[in-house]
Amino acid sequence: MGRIEIPGKTSRPKIDYLFSNPGFMQGEYLGDVLDSCRWGSPMACMWERGEWEMESLVHLWIGENQGNLPFLFVREYDSVKLPRKSNQCDAHPNAEKQRDMGGTLRCMHVDIRYMRPSFIRGDEMWGFYEHVPEPHEPCFGQWLEERPSAKVVDPCYLSLEDESDVLSLGQIFHRLNRVPRHTFDPFITFERNYVVEANGQELARYARAWFEQEGDVISVAA
Repeated sequence: MGRIEIPGKTSRPKIDYLFSNPGFMQGEYLGDVLDSCRWGSPMACMWERGEWEMESLVHLWIGENQGNLPFLFVREYDSVKLPRKSNQCDAHPNAEKQRDMGGTLRCMHVDIRYMRPSFIRGDEMWGFYEHVPEPHEPCFGQWLEERPSAKVVDPCYLSLEDESDVLSLGQIFHRLNRVPRHTFDPFITFERNYVVEANGQELARYARAWFEQEGDVISVAA
């Protein structure tokens, strides 16, 4: 996977090792570090950590390599465009757009779904979904008999404008993330996994592009 060897059989224990032994990353390219603790193919990879932990890992790497930045991000640097908003919702390109009370342009698309009331899970922040029990669970029969009568309104309300010209590393990592916010797969979740259509080298290029915004004025504090 990568050009360095990190102790551990899978992604999570390898990343655990890096958090516990940050000095291991000193003098190593960020791209190599990220490639050495991931799953996946060259262009679609997963790290067994959530977004904010991935961001923390990059900041930890920066702290170990302050004297050699920005040249240690990646072996071969090709410029990349940061994932800025395009004034259009990719998921709902034909939806109406309106400005909210604060003047931010937002997508006004609304999804309406009907779910079984006894099996609704989630909250207003992360959204609601219907829990589908396994056939061997005692409540599976109830799920079969219950009608999906609860109306769930799910507005997109996505902000379509960047608040500033300078993007934070968290914003960049969030926009690159391909893990769906609502998933029925118990093994791939937004909180535990980070999936991007890029390998560690490409993700490191995004990190360097973030670092180089407005010259050297970007804060690298964790």
